[in-house]
Amino acid sequence: MTDSWRTLPPATVAQGLMLDGEVVVQWNEAPIQSTLAEALCREGAERLLEIGYGLGLAHRSFSGARLKEHWVIEGNRDLAVECLLSEQQRKRLPIVLFDTWEHGLTAIQSSYFDSILFDPYPFEGPARIASSWSEKFSLTAQAAALQLDRVLVETGTVGFINFQPAEFDVDSATNAFAGRFSVRRVIRLSELDIRTGTSVGPEAWIMEKAVLQAPMMECDEVATTPECI
Repeated sequence: MTDSWRTLPPATVAQGLMLDGEVVVQWNEAPIQSTLAEALCREGAERLLEIGYGLGLAHRSFSGARLKEHWVIEGNRDLAVECLLSEQQRKRLPIVLFDTWEHGLTAIQSSYFDSILFDPYPFEGPARIASSWSEKFSLTAQAAALQLDRVLVETGTVGFINFQPAEFDVDSATNAFAGRFSVRRVIRLSELDIRTGTSVGPEAWIMEKAVLQAPMMECDEVATTPECI
C-alpha cells in the first residue's frame, strides 16, 4: 500500500465507497457482507479480527455480536477514524490498527483469534496488475496465508467474499491459501445460473485450518437457494 493511499480522502458515492477514483466497496454488497459476518459469529468466535473496514457493512453485524474482543486493521486513515467514531455508543470499543494487513498481522501474537474476516484491499504487488479479481485475490491470499494461520487458534476460521464464483472454486480457494486452509462452508444468496450451475452473485466463503481428513461442508438456511459445492 502506498503512503498516498493511506491518506487519500474516501468519498461516498451512489455506488458505494470511492478511493483514488475507484469504487472499492458497493452498497449492494450489504446482504452478503452481513451474512458472512453473522456466519463467522455463529462459528463461536470470541476474538475476531476484521481486515478492512470499508463502508462498515460487515462491521455493523459484528457490533451486535457478543465478542470478547473485536479488532480491525484498516489501512486508510479516515476510514480507521470513522470506524472508531461509529462505535462511540458501545461500552467496549474495537481495537483499531491503522496499518496495512501485511504489517498489522505481524504485530499480533500467535494463536490469538478465533475468526478473521479477510478483505485485503488495496491489492498490491503482482496482484495489483492481475487481470481478474480471482487472480488478484489468489495472489494476495497466498502472501497472507502464513500469517493468517499463525494468528488463528487451531480451530480458527477465515471468511471472505467470493466475487467470481464461476472462476474461483474449491480448488482455487485451497491453492490460494497455500494449502493451509480448506473450505468449510459456502453461503449463497442468489439464484444459480441454470446454464452454468454457478451463482449469479457473490458468495460468502468460510475456510478452516487444513486437517488430514476433509471436513464435511455445510450450508446455511439464510440462502435463498442453499447449495453446497
